[in-house]
Amino acid sequence: MAYEDFATFAHRNTEAIVKVGSFRLFQVYGRDWRNRRRDLGRYFVKSICCRLAEDKVLVPQALKDYMDGTLKVLPNLDMQMNINMAKYELGKHMTETHGESGGSLWLGDHGYMYGAHGQVEGTYSHLGFDWFNLDYQFHFSGKKGRTNFFAGDTVRLERFWPEGMASGDVARVCQDCNKADGERPVGGSEHG
Repeated sequence: MAYEDFATFAHRNTEAIVKVGSFRLFQVYGRDWRNRRRDLGRYFVKSICCRLAEDKVLVPQALKDYMDGTLKVLPNLDMQMNINMAKYELGKHMTETHGESGGSLWLGDHGYMYGAHGQVEGTYSHLGFDWFNLDYQFHFSGKKGRTNFFAGDTVRLERFWPEGMASGDVARVCQDCNKADGERPVGGSEHG
C-alpha cells in the first residue's frame, strides 16, 4: 500500500516534482509518514531482493530481517531516488505528440562492483516507473545502508540525463516522428 500511494502521488504531481526536484513525505502519507516511509523502503528492498535472487545472488539474512521488521536499520543497500529526465521527456512526448499516456515500469541490468584486488564486492542497478528512478548498490559486506529518503520529511531528487542523452533527443529519435508520411502506421502506433 505504501508503494501504491507513493506511485499515485508521483503520477499526479509529476510536473511539480520534476520542476522543484523534491517532494514532502507528509504530502504522500499524512501524519504517519515516518512509518509509511519505512514501508516504502521495505517494498523497494523486496523488489531489489527479488532481482538479486533472479540473478542468482544470495540474499543475506540481514535484508530478510529488514523486510520483516526484525532489523530496524537498513543493511547492505544504498538506495537513491532521482529523476530520469530522458524518461520524463519520453512520457511528455508520448502524451503530447502521440496521445499515449500508459506509463512504464522498468528494471535495469545488474553490474558488478570490484574491490582493489579484483574481487566482486557488490552489484548495482536501478528500477522505477515513468520518470522516477531508484538507483541502488548492494554491498556483499555487512555495511550499513543509506538512502536519500530517510533523512527527514523532504526528499530531494537529483535530475539526470543518461550518458549520451540531452534535452530534445527523444523527439529526434522517435521512430513515428521521423517516418516519411507514407510510412506512418494507420489506426495504430509503433513508437520508439
